[in-house]
Order: sequence, then C-alpha cells, then structure tokens
Amino acid sequence: MDRCKLEYILKYLDIPDRKEMIRLVDPYGDYAFKKDVSRFLVDPETTDEEVLQNLPLLQYFPEEKEPFLNEYIDLYKQINDMCIKHNRVPFFKDPTNVAECEKTRLDLVKIVPEEILNAFFGVDSIRDYEPPKYKCDK
Repeated sequence: MDRCKLEYILKYLDIPDRKEMIRLVDPYGDYAFKKDVSRFLVDPETTDEEVLQNLPLLQYFPEEKEPFLNEYIDLYKQINDMCIKHNRVPFFKDPTNVAECEKTRLDLVKIVPEEILNAFFGVDSIRDYEPPKYKCDK
C-alpha cells in the first residue's frame, strides 16, 4: 500500500482534528496549495513565465508578492500551531522561509510505498508507529 509521512504523523489524532490538519496541509492541492501556487512557493524569486502564467496577480502586480507570501507564512505558522496543540513536532523550522516550508510540505504529502516509510520511521508497519510527543518550552 502506498502512503505519505503525514499519515504516520497524524496517527491517533481525533477525526475532526485529523481532518482539519489534512485540510490545512492540503495534500491534494484542493485548497490553498494549488499546483501553480506550490511551484511558486518552492522558488518565490522565480521569473519563469511557465510558473507565473497561472498566477496573474503576481505576474502583473509585483507589489502583491509580499502580501501573497505573508498569507502562506501565516498558513505555515497555523499548521505549526496545530502540531503543537496536538503535541506533534512542528513541521516547519522557520515558517518565514516559504521555499523550505513548501519543500517540507511536499515531502510530507508525497505518496510512496509503505515499505519506504516504515524504513524511514524505523517500524515494521504504521500500526507499530508511535508519533513522538512534542513538549513546547513556552
């Protein structure tokens, strides 16, 4: 069976919380992280017309880039806050670094064979995985 890292990390969350986290992380690109937006976030300094052509707001109004990026910085922070709320290690080291955050998000939702994920998490099966608890120092 193929899975993603997010499935392992969200193990044992209540269904409403799991659904909310999945909606925020948007593994299928249905909400905030549409394919074109994701491609831009991986390289926010891009001038590649192929990337920008489906983001006319940014292509024709460069002054909108900072507010646009700030929306995603806030979203990455919100995802981290949700992780902390549920005692999970925050996904993003620095939510202001949108390129790294987006690469991390894409890695979390990448579908790969379960055997690879089991090796990554050091278990024989997702059933054996216990998400580590995160304690905030605040």
